[in-house]
Amino acid sequence: MKEYFILFYFIFLVFILSISFIFAEEGIVANDNFESGNWNGGGGVIGWNSGWYHAGDSAIRSDGNSYEGNYHLRLRKNNGYVDRSADLSSIQNATLSFYAKVNSFEGSDFAVFLVSNNGVNWNTLKTFTLSDSDNSYHLYSYDLTQYGLSSNFWIAVDSEMSNTGDYLFIDDIRIISGNIQEPPTLNITQLTWHIQYNPTPTNPSADVDVWNLDLFDNSNTTIQNLKNQGVFVMCYFSAGSWEDWREDASLFPESCKGNSNGWPGEKWIDTNCPEVREIMKSRIDLGISKGCDGFDPDNMDAYGNNGGGFNLTQQDAINYYLFLSNYTHSQGKNIGLKNALLIIPNVLNKMDWAVNEQCFRYNECNLLQPVINQGKPVFNVEYGGLSKANKICSKVNELGFSSLIKKTSLDSFEIACSSYI
Repeated sequence: MKEYFILFYFIFLVFILSISFIFAEEGIVANDNFESGNWNGGGGVIGWNSGWYHAGDSAIRSDGNSYEGNYHLRLRKNNGYVDRSADLSSIQNATLSFYAKVNSFEGSDFAVFLVSNNGVNWNTLKTFTLSDSDNSYHLYSYDLTQYGLSSNFWIAVDSEMSNTGDYLFIDDIRIISGNIQEPPTLNITQLTWHIQYNPTPTNPSADVDVWNLDLFDNSNTTIQNLKNQGVFVMCYFSAGSWEDWREDASLFPESCKGNSNGWPGEKWIDTNCPEVREIMKSRIDLGISKGCDGFDPDNMDAYGNNGGGFNLTQQDAINYYLFLSNYTHSQGKNIGLKNALLIIPNVLNKMDWAVNEQCFRYNECNLLQPVINQGKPVFNVEYGGLSKANKICSKVNELGFSSLIKKTSLDSFEIACSSYI
């Protein structure tokens, strides 16, 4: 009997470890359990391209006994409709799962759950009918890989019921992939940090939580040494300008270079150019090979500088940041937003932090408060010396910013507000 028990225990242990391994290998690409109570909730490693489009009798409700939590999605009548898209282009496989509950369907009532890789041609995953109408939540799961994993992969729910007494509820939607890594998180709002580009630090000290270093100028050894000592390494690169001294400068087509951005040897670039986007992916790949934990993409605000010579708009900046964020997150790394404060409301869920220069000088620190409210760090730099520190450090500490007083050359001079006041 003892031998049988040991054998059973061994088999059970192997089974549990197998299941644990499977789940450990899966990452949540995008999800929404509707607990935000609004149409822009949810998250994931890559996340959604935008909020839910909704029409007709569709609502996020707190009544009707959600599957878990307080809220779920409800559709009624013959016009309830929602859809939402995610960027699945950087992964090789994906599974969609959700919970659904049907109530009070009659013979002619139905609702459909649809997917599309282009928003035009749709495939029906599930048709809910009278046979599903038991007023109980059930789990549904589907392999999405066969439908083509695109940069705008859509899911939609459409109701065709006869009256307001017929319901379809949806809760806990997840898109999961087996080949995506969960990035590390910086979920403490006030962190100690250094930033230095001139000269490139040869032996940066590991006495802070985060180092911001130039992607190209620092070696694998420098970055790995910091990581080995528990420092989070944020790598800087210009995502919105061409710099004539960079090693990949010759790869930028002339047609993608715009006006000067005011710095010697730099020009704005057309961030809609496919060639530019491939170069930026290669820069992120370079950073990953060096060991960067995350990225600080600069010059995202061409929209406020005459469009950089290409009439680039805020929407162009939003689309470009989503491209950068989706790719970075799909590789299991983090990314912040540098300046470009006006687009924060549109990309906040895709930001892991904000890096800001001189919000106090320009009286715009209030635009960064939503970042802090989400428990994400704000790495703020104000240029000046002791008088600047005396003027603003107590204020930034109250706001929860991680603020440094630096020289515009970004050399080794530094006053950290967290320790100064």
